Amino acid sequence: MAPKDVIQTILNMVEFKDPQSGFAYQQTGDLITPLGNTLRRYDGTLLSTDRLVGFMREFAIEKVTERSASLVEVERIINKQIEGTVISQVVGFAKIDKDATRILDITYS
Repeated sequence: MAPKDVIQTILNMVEFKDPQSGFAYQQTGDLITPLGNTLRRYDGTLLSTDRLVGFMREFAIEKVTERSASLVEVERIINKQIEGTVISQVVGFAKIDKDATRILDITYS
């Protein structure tokens, strides 16, 4: 996961000048990366423009959903024949293994 500027820097590397990698991108839409993982663009403000975040998908983070926390509210207004339903759910993310994520500082001169 990286900001737009970092992805552009990676795509300008020599490894991407290979015609075969360009053909694979045009045919399947998949980027061939020298890092071995799929590049995901991050447009938030928490990651600076000189950093790249790597995750091991199986061990890095998990989605946690609280059981019995789903709340369904139904409101009926009989006079106007209106019915509304609101459903809410408590969801969070937990880090499984602290060694499954790395932040790469790509500052170079």
